[in-house]
Amino acid sequence: MGRAIAEGLRFIVKTPLLNRLVFATGASAIFSTMGWTMLVKYVVDYLGFNEGSVGMVMSASAVGGILGAFIVRKATHVIGEGRIIALSALATPILFIGIPLAQPLMEAGVNPMYPLVISGFLMQVSNTFFNVSQVSFRQRLCPPHLLGRMNASFRFIVWGGMPIASLLAGVIATHFGMVTMMWVVVIGEILAAFPLVFSRFVHMRDLPGGGTIEEIETDSN
Repeated sequence: MGRAIAEGLRFIVKTPLLNRLVFATGASAIFSTMGWTMLVKYVVDYLGFNEGSVGMVMSASAVGGILGAFIVRKATHVIGEGRIIALSALATPILFIGIPLAQPLMEAGVNPMYPLVISGFLMQVSNTFFNVSQVSFRQRLCPPHLLGRMNASFRFIVWGGMPIASLLAGVIATHFGMVTMMWVVVIGEILAAFPLVFSRFVHMRDLPGGGTIEEIETDSN
């Protein structure tokens, strides 16, 4: 098992594009977990809404995810395989901005449900673009005999930080305030997208397929 784990990790680390993708996805997962962990408390305790309002925000996000799944193939055809990964990674946290803006907008007389619902909906459209595109790319890129090992290693790296992120969200919200914590999520996720935005992904319409690491590196250049 140790050798299998090492093979999966080695393929991720040594494969161009994939190594950037795992770093960006793992960092993004930490910050997005922080946001979703505290969302219910933020909406109920800080904005004063009831459980039904939380359900409305979650439902809008779910509908956005469904819509994203329906149109991701068309969007990929228009935008390009590499560019949609990089651009959706950056767009998702930008669209999350409606969440921390909900409280100051409420103080200005705007119903905070508008930014919450709109942000949740659009963010999940973009997030679905990213998830479908990057998972499809990983599956196609990896040789079949390494597929399970690569996916296991990739998910361990991405999901491994989520429990810590949940605790960190509570600490930041307790000591610095809930709105500040939500802005940390926005800024952190934007920074997490930089390894993809400032890479060959953003210039590539077509991404490489399967092969050896040497062949993949040649295709990526």
